[in-house]
Amino acid sequence: MHVKQFIPIHLVVVLLLFCSCETEESDLVEQQQIFVAYDLFYNENEDTTRATVIFTFGNRTGTRLVLSEGATIRYDNTPMTYDNVLGLYSLEIAGYDAMGTFVYEDLEANTFTNAVSLNPISFDNTVPETIDRSESYEIGWVGNTVATDLEVVVVTVVPNNLGQTTIFSQNNREATTVLLTSDRLLEIDPQPAELVIERIAEQPVLESSAAGAVITSRYRANVISIAIE
Repeated sequence: MHVKQFIPIHLVVVLLLFCSCETEESDLVEQQQIFVAYDLFYNENEDTTRATVIFTFGNRTGTRLVLSEGATIRYDNTPMTYDNVLGLYSLEIAGYDAMGTFVYEDLEANTFTNAVSLNPISFDNTVPETIDRSESYEIGWVGNTVATDLEVVVVTVVPNNLGQTTIFSQNNREATTVLLTSDRLLEIDPQPAELVIERIAEQPVLESSAAGAVITSRYRANVISIAIE
C-alpha cells in the first residue's frame, strides 16, 4: 500500500521536529540553560522507530544548539547522529522499539537519564469503508483510553488532494473514540482518502537541567483506505 507523506500538526514539540532554524554551539551557552526535547516515534506503516532529540537555549522555542565536542547524546547506549538540515539528533531503529532510555551528558559532565515508552493504538473493526460527508462518525480504536491531560489521539483524513487534509483530535480522559464532524468533512471533496490514527503523549521527565525538558512519545498505526462521498 502506498502511504501518502504528510506531517500532522498537533503539538508544539512535534512542530519543532520539522522546522529549519539558526543554530549555535552548546559551548557558547550556560549548560544549565540548555532545554532538551526528547521524542520517540513508531510508524507502523514503515515498521520503524525513530528517536529524536532537540537542544535549544533557554526553553523549547529557543535557538537550536549543536552539541560541542565533549557533550554526548545516546539512545539505549547508541550515539545519535546530528542532522544539519533539521537541526536535531536522531536514531532510526528497524521494527518496534517499545521503550528505551535517552542519556545526555553536557560539557560540565552532568548526566541526565530519561526513559520513554510507546503506547500502541490501532483502528478498531468498526471503521467504515465509505464516509458520507453529510454525517458525523465516531472512530474507535484498539488500545488504552486517553490516560492523562497530556495525551491526545488524532485521526487525520488524508485525501488524494493533500491540500484538503483534515485533522480531528480527542484529549478527554477515558475517551475511546474520535469524532469526525460532518461540518468539517463537508470541506473535503468526494475522492479516495486514507485515515491515519496516532497517539501522542508527554511523559514524565526524570532528570533535566534548570531550563527543563520535555519527553514525547508518538505511535502511528497502519493507515486505512476509505472513500469520501
